[in-house]
Formats: sequence, structure tokens, C-alpha cells
Amino acid sequence: MFNNTSLESSFEEFFMIIKFLFSMDKFNIGEGKDKILVSYPMAREDHHNLVMKSIEKFPKKEIVLLDNYYWKKRKSILKYKFRFPDIALLFKIWRKFKKEGAKKVFGKHFLYFLTRTYFRCKQIESLEEIYSRLKPRAHIAFCSQTFAEDTILALLSQKDGKPTFTLQHGLIVEYPYFTSQSILQENLVSDYSLVWGKKTAEVLEKYTDSSKIIVVGNPKYNIMEENKTNKFNPTTGTIFLPVIGTSSPSKKMLAILNNFAKNHPEIKFNLSLHPFDDIKNYSEIITATNLKYCPVKNVSETIKNSDFIVIHNTTIAIESLQYGKPIFRYSDDFLVKLWKNDDCFKSEKDLEKLFRKLNNPKKYLSWSKKYQKEFRENFYQPKEGTVSENYYKKVLEKIKDF
Repeated sequence: MFNNTSLESSFEEFFMIIKFLFSMDKFNIGEGKDKILVSYPMAREDHHNLVMKSIEKFPKKEIVLLDNYYWKKRKSILKYKFRFPDIALLFKIWRKFKKEGAKKVFGKHFLYFLTRTYFRCKQIESLEEIYSRLKPRAHIAFCSQTFAEDTILALLSQKDGKPTFTLQHGLIVEYPYFTSQSILQENLVSDYSLVWGKKTAEVLEKYTDSSKIIVVGNPKYNIMEENKTNKFNPTTGTIFLPVIGTSSPSKKMLAILNNFAKNHPEIKFNLSLHPFDDIKNYSEIITATNLKYCPVKNVSETIKNSDFIVIHNTTIAIESLQYGKPIFRYSDDFLVKLWKNDDCFKSEKDLEKLFRKLNNPKKYLSWSKKYQKEFRENFYQPKEGTVSENYYKKVLEKIKDF
């Protein structure tokens, strides 16, 4: 039997079935043929900023943008198109499901997946119409192995013999356990992956031909900022939690930090959550008066204004390298290896030892130098021009050679 924990209630599942049957997403897209099509399907600001920075040096006349960020952020029901169900298509899908014994697999969720498949078929039709109208010369996806809209446009482009690219938007590493990220790394859809640096390329080369990996840099992190502090005298630290608020590692880490904060009233601890998380998941854990939830609007500024950060597994780990500030990583069976694990802790006692160790100016300086080296390996820096200009240059080269 299929068990989908994301379907939290029968009401939610019923609502989604109605949505699949009677609505369709609208696509906010520009006009113009024979341009580079860039697609962004999410209602998430930080990733939207990454995409915009990646293409900011592309000549505007050479790109057409399918940007659903502002549209999907709308709360209004008017952000959808409404239509009557295509009974013939539904019946065709139902027959196929029945033939393959899908009822045994999906169980009580059978109708949900039937209508979801129907919705995706109609989405393909809609995007196919858009593609036929635009006839782009290439496609750049936000993440073609994750988002359906990106995947569909990438496959349509490949069918048409046009080159396709996908951006890197998060941490790509080898995990010590099976994760959905493992599947994504093995199932790259686009022809080329535009990655941030050498370390990402080394991981992806295990799953795909190295000629399909293009190291271009991260447009949000052009240069390493010098850490002019020569000693560790912390007054403010920021805790960044990963995506899943109900996960055991996040709660265990926060419990340790809550006790640590109580023993260090001289330090202000700011807690930052992933955009998909909720502070309610941690309300019973946080009892220290100097540990406060502070929604972060600008990650870079937050790191810059912190004396140290505390993380588990999150992209912010490598983003923090830009400032050379101490990074304390919670260590458990799920910790990924980013660099030498001399900045990790499993307990409050371990964290106390790390803080005392950094009181030695030489040790503090050695950590800063380590982060400088890691920054260069994680974020390629072009010798000339900006990172976005490098994106444009590399994309044009592949379009001409394709």
C-alpha cells in the first residue's frame, strides 16, 4: 500500500483532487521567438533572487522569462485558470492505471494519483502550446530534475533538438545515507548542469559525463570577504536549521543549543528557520531567554553581522564561508562531510571545548584560512567579469557547439 505522509488529511486530499480536475496554473511568460527560455516555477524569494542574479548580465533582448514567483505568491483564487475535466483523457488514464494494477499500489490514494496524473498531462499540453509559440533556441531551468514545469520544458527543448541547462540552487554532496538528493543527482534531466564550484563538479562526475558539467560560480558570492577579526569574542551567533522542522536532528541540536545559551547569557543567539518550516515545531524546546526566533530576510547580511553560526546540513554552511566566521556543525549519523570535521559537536560539552579552543588566536586564524580555501573550491571566481557574465559566456558557447 502507498503511504504518502504529505497528504495530511482527507480534506486536504479531497481539495487537491478538485484542484487537479478543475484548475490549471497560469504561466507568467514573456514573448519573443528564438530566445533563451529561462524558467522559474517557485514562490520562494531566495531562489528567485539566485535565478535573477544568474541572468542579470544576459542581454534582455536575448531571453524570454517564464517567472511564476509573484504569481504563485498570490493568495487569490484568480491565480488559477478554471476548466471542465477532459473525461476522455481521465478515462484513458484510468484504464492504464487499472491495467497496471495501480489500485494495489496507491490504495485509498488511488483517486488522488489518478487526478494528479491527469493534471500533469494537461500541464504538458499547456506548456507545449507555449513552447510551440516561442520556439526558444535553448532552455535554462531553475531545477529540471525537481520541478515538473522545468522538467517538461527541458524535455520539449530536447525533443526539438535544443540545448538545455539547469542551475545549482543548493548543497550537492555525498550523503552517508539514502536521501531524495541521491536520486536527483543520478537523474539529471537537462543536457548541462551549471554548478558553483569544483567540489560540486567532483560529486556530479560520479553520476554523469564530466562534459555535461559546467563550473560557472555562484552569482550571489563573487568574492571572499576578509574577516578582520583576529580573536574570538562572540556576542551574537545565528543558528540555521535545515528544511524539515519535525526531524530529530534539528530538535536534538536545538535542545543542546538551548542549554548552551542558558550557560552563556552574554551571547545573543538568533534562530533562523527554513522558509518551509514553522517556529511552532520548536516552541517546547526554546526556554533560554537569550535564544530568540528571528526571521531572516537577508542571509548574507545575517551571517556578516554574526560572530559565528551553528548549522547541521544546509546550503548556508558553504554560503557562510564567504565571511570566514567560525562555523559550528552539529554532528550525528546524518552529518554530511563538507571539510575536515574539526568544527563539529555532538553535545553541549563538545561545543564548550570548541569555544575555548577558539580563544587561541592561532587556532582562530587557522579556521579562517581553512574557510578561505574551502570558499575557493566551492565557489569558482572568474578571472574577468562577473559570475553572471560567465554564465552567459558558457551558455552561448554550448549553444553554438550543440
